[in-house]
Amino acid sequence: MPVEWEISNSRPSQSIDHSQQMERDMSDQVRVFKITDDKMAPQIHRDYIVLVDKKDKDLEQSGLFIISDGYGFMARHCCIRQDDENGIEIVVSASCPEFEPQNLDPQDVIVMGRIIGKLMPL
Repeated sequence: MPVEWEISNSRPSQSIDHSQQMERDMSDQVRVFKITDDKMAPQIHRDYIVLVDKKDKDLEQSGLFIISDGYGFMARHCCIRQDDENGIEIVVSASCPEFEPQNLDPQDVIVMGRIIGKLMPL
């Protein structure tokens, strides 16, 4: 499961120029997570750092997201599926062939945001 860091701006509040305001705006929007498993390889490997857009939680546009099951965070491919029998479900899958796709109730998943970038370890 990814380890979470929050991007913060700890500068004292003085007069703020445009670049400082943009940095603050980004700190409100982006979170950083360290990946601790290989379930999304080859796209994202263990020890990669991923940047997550906290404001983009729209699963209508499928993609790679950081989600939580209430116990930890994980990077997974997610999308919405409309099911006549069960209503709306979140389909969660991974690149790893051993990981079976799961159909989850939206109430059982917390979407932290869409993965917008990755940094490989040195």
